[in-house]
Amino acid sequence: GVGTTSPNSTLSVNGSISLPIITYDNSMSPYSLDESHYTVIVDAAAGPVGILLPDPMSCEGRVYNVKKIDSSANGVGIRSYPFPPGSSIDDTLLKQITMQWVSITVQSSGTQWYLI
Repeated sequence: GVGTTSPNSTLSVNGSISLPIITYDNSMSPYSLDESHYTVIVDAAAGPVGILLPDPMSCEGRVYNVKKIDSSANGVGIRSYPFPPGSSIDDTLLKQITMQWVSITVQSSGTQWYLI
């Protein structure tokens, strides 16, 4: 337990938590995520942005949140690496976010990424 002497789960936190959050734009595209990322805010106003997820076999259980914040028609493409014939996101090689304020959350099963 963190902040508690009576944890009721494997990890029990009595208080707030802090998770990494960072903003990316098309000047950094494509951008590869790793163990230092959690929430990725994407500004695609200047052009499409590509986000590469790591091989799901290397990070079973890992979760990423990706959110598009601009109102442009430019998409945010999210794909798993390695691709093809590698892994997928819900059996699709590429997920796209095209609307402002839309986000997706993915989690690795150890063999592929799933939208959760």
